[in-house]
Amino acid sequence: MLHPVLGTIDASAPGDWQGTLRFAERDVDVELSIERGAVPEETVTALLARLEKLDELDAVARAALASNASGDDEDAATLVYVDHHRDELPDSDLEALFGSADRDRVDVSRVLSKLELVRIGLYPEDADYHFLLDYSLGREISDYVLCAVFDSAGKLHEIELES
Repeated sequence: MLHPVLGTIDASAPGDWQGTLRFAERDVDVELSIERGAVPEETVTALLARLEKLDELDAVARAALASNASGDDEDAATLVYVDHHRDELPDSDLEALFGSADRDRVDVSRVLSKLELVRIGLYPEDADYHFLLDYSLGREISDYVLCAVFDSAGKLHEIELES
């Protein structure tokens, strides 16, 4: 099958396909990974069709990131991400991102407003980790991402912190 972003995909064999998609005026990496091979072409086609609804999935993911931070769980991925960056970023990065190096002004809402979608991971063989959206303050600023994980039914499965 031929995809406009990933090129020619052979779902009958293991492989990795990579490309770049323009979204929200930014380039976003897109990666499709088939580890075992022999994935039904319909499964891959349905997964790739989700890219056409990226606006909707991005809105769901961003709402989940905010919700993740608003609960009572101090170990919530979003809170850990915010706390880490508020504590660890140099003043120059804080100033560039938020217009101030005042760490007390770097709250969850300000960090969430600066997150960029940087990567989309597509895993047709994994029912729970089927479609992943990775968000970052910027690749040049941090190796950490907040990952919104969607299952094969298209439902948000969880929010994870990854590096």
